[in-house]
Amino acid sequence: GGGVFDSQGRMIAILNPHLGLPWPHSNVRIEALLSQSEDFQRPFTQADTWQLTLLETGILTAAEASRSTVVEMIDKDDRVVSLGTVVSSDGVILTKASLIAEKPICRMSDGRKMPATVKKVLRQHDLAVLKIQATDLVTAEWLNRDEVSVGTLVTLSATSPILGVIASPPLSFPRERGVLGVNLKDGPGGLEVSKAPAGHALQAGDILMSIEGRSTATRQSLVELLDITADPVAVAGDKVRLVIMRDKKQFDLSLNLELSTSPRLEGQSARASGFSRVFSVATAPTFDTYGGPVYDVEGRMLGIAIAGRQKGWVLIVPADIAMHAAAD
Repeated sequence: GGGVFDSQGRMIAILNPHLGLPWPHSNVRIEALLSQSEDFQRPFTQADTWQLTLLETGILTAAEASRSTVVEMIDKDDRVVSLGTVVSSDGVILTKASLIAEKPICRMSDGRKMPATVKKVLRQHDLAVLKIQATDLVTAEWLNRDEVSVGTLVTLSATSPILGVIASPPLSFPRERGVLGVNLKDGPGGLEVSKAPAGHALQAGDILMSIEGRSTATRQSLVELLDITADPVAVAGDKVRLVIMRDKKQFDLSLNLELSTSPRLEGQSARASGFSRVFSVATAPTFDTYGGPVYDVEGRMLGIAIAGRQKGWVLIVPADIAMHAAAD
């Protein structure tokens, strides 16, 4: 909304919101605005705010009534790592794959804690299908539309429902290359960690034997497995399973791949790219839990909150994709 100025202080364009998209950015030239100056000067009518208040109250009430369709995904220390959405009465739950704990546990809306089994992971959508031993669970109605109108008021599940507005038609975000976040070298025993940051899951001297079941005999083989121009085993933010050799003992460990290039934007989740079709919601910048449903004013689910692209901008997997993932 601010001005773009030349070296002589003359305004030449109006800055567009870029929504975290890559460079180059385009801005509206001032001539386009001057040609509509008469429209800008015409009087306008302000809507009665009480109508919006009623709408907000109604949608928050509908979301609260659907609370039993949401579970909290917790780790072994009872910390909430994400949300989950109940999609069938016999215990099928969708959640964000890259945030799954080693041994996932679902805390139901009534406080019960139930261990979950990972049945399937769909990396292209960062979705995981979980199963718990339960029956007669409450599920919400899905609103399966190809496109949801920009400007629609919605709520996102969190500790308390959060209001938002659909901010874009369907978008796609290219894959971002992921890295392990350590220095590697080809050694006599295989691909060796030469240097690792303090607190990293990998340590100097570790031999990396495989990633996602694929051999990593050399540094080049790992580069090829993570090549986003081909068919990578995972992208930035994905949780991957490694097999390593440490002190002559072999064991498995899991970690999330890091972004290989620029630092993340404020509010951007670890996995925020590689989505073929998502729509976005502008919402309160404090929203930081994913895997939960997004409701319309009638309490119907439009999709599942899957990532934060930046502060106040959340990406949503549409209902048709989520439904197909759960049903297949």
